[in-house]
Amino acid sequence: MGSPIIVLFGDPAGIPQVLRVLLPGLFSALVGAETRPDQHEELRSLARKYGLPLLIQPRPDAPAYPAFEQQLRALVPDLILVNSYSMRLESELLAIPRLGAVNIHGGLLPEYRGSNPIQWVLLNNGTETGVTMHYMVAKFDAGDIIAQRRVPVYFEDTWRDVQARLGAAAETMLAEEVPKLLAGASTRQPQDGLRARYFRRRKPEDGQIDWRQSVLSIYNLVRALVKPHPGAFYYTGSRKVVLDEYLTIPKVTALKYHPMEGGQRLAARHVELVPPLDGNQQRNDAVVFGIRRVGAERLIGACHLDNIDYVGCHGKALVWFEEPPEGADDLVPEAVRLLLGFAFEELNLERVDVCEADAVEAILRACEKIGFVTDQGVSGAVMRIRRYEYAGR
Repeated sequence: MGSPIIVLFGDPAGIPQVLRVLLPGLFSALVGAETRPDQHEELRSLARKYGLPLLIQPRPDAPAYPAFEQQLRALVPDLILVNSYSMRLESELLAIPRLGAVNIHGGLLPEYRGSNPIQWVLLNNGTETGVTMHYMVAKFDAGDIIAQRRVPVYFEDTWRDVQARLGAAAETMLAEEVPKLLAGASTRQPQDGLRARYFRRRKPEDGQIDWRQSVLSIYNLVRALVKPHPGAFYYTGSRKVVLDEYLTIPKVTALKYHPMEGGQRLAARHVELVPPLDGNQQRNDAVVFGIRRVGAERLIGACHLDNIDYVGCHGKALVWFEEPPEGADDLVPEAVRLLLGFAFEELNLERVDVCEADAVEAILRACEKIGFVTDQGVSGAVMRIRRYEYAGR
C-alpha cells in the first residue's frame, strides 16, 4: 500500500476530507470538474500542497475529453475514489481501475439516491440519515453497497448540523473501508431496487415558501437552507424576505398567521386563533394562541399545545377562557377544533391529550359536542384524541 494507486475525484470539500484520513502517498492524482471553474484555483492549491498532479475532467462531448481519458489511463490506477463531485463518470472511465470506481454518497442508499440528500432528508422530516460507500455504475447511485454509517437527525438540526455528523461518519468509514478495498477484502451488497427513490437537484428558487403548506413543512424548509445556502424566502408585496437563520416552530407559526407576512388565518365561523405577533418563543415543545371572536380585537381566551414530542408525534392541549363567553356552546367547540386541527394538520401529530387540570366543564362539553368521549383509562388526561378520530369528525 505504499505506492500511489488511487485517483481521487472531488471538490475543495471532498478532497481534503479524504486526505485527512488516508496517506497522500496512496494517491497518484486529483481530479476536478470542468463544470465548477470557480473551484479550480483552490484545487490547484491543494494539488501543490500534496505534491500531486491535478486533472480537470471535461464534458464527454468536449474536444479535450479523449486526452483526459488517456491521461487517466496512463496513471494505471487500481482504484478511483469519488467524494463530493459534480460530474458523471462515463462507463469508459469507470472501467479503467482494476478495483473499480467507488463513490462516497452523503445519504442512505437506496432510499436517497440523487442530489442534495441532506436537504431532502430534512424536508421529508427524517430522523436518520447516513453516508454510503458504493461501487459506481452507469446509473447514478445504483451500484453495490460496500459500507454504510448511520447517523441520527434531530428535530432542531439544520443542514449544517447533519453535515458535520455525516462528515465524521464518512471519515471513520474511509479509514476502515479503503484498506479493505485495496486488499480486495471488502464486501458488496446489491441494492434493493424496490426501495430506491431518486431526488432531483434543488435550485435556489425551490426555497420559495408556499404559506399554504403546513407549519412543519415550512420549518423543515427553513432549517434545510440556512446560510451559507441562499435561504428560504417569500415575498410580501415587492419585498423579498430571506429566512437564512434557524427559526423555531412558534416563530414559523407567527409568520404564517401574520396578516402582513404569511397572511393565513386559523379561523372558524365565530372564533379564530392568533399567535403572538412577535413569535418570540425559543422552544419548539409549546405553541401558544390567543382566542378572539372573528372580526374583534379583544382576546377572550387562550389555548396552547404543550409537551409536544415531534418524534412520538403527540402533545397536550390546553384551552381556557377569561370567563365563560357569551355563546360558549358555539365558541368553545370551534376553538377546540381549531387547536386540534393545528396539531394534526400543521404539526403532523398523531395524538393529543386534553389535560384534566385544565379541561373545565365547557371544554369537556365542547369535545363531546365534536364527538369525542371521556377516557377514564388515560392517566393525567380527560380525553385522548387521535388523528384518525379527528379526521372522521
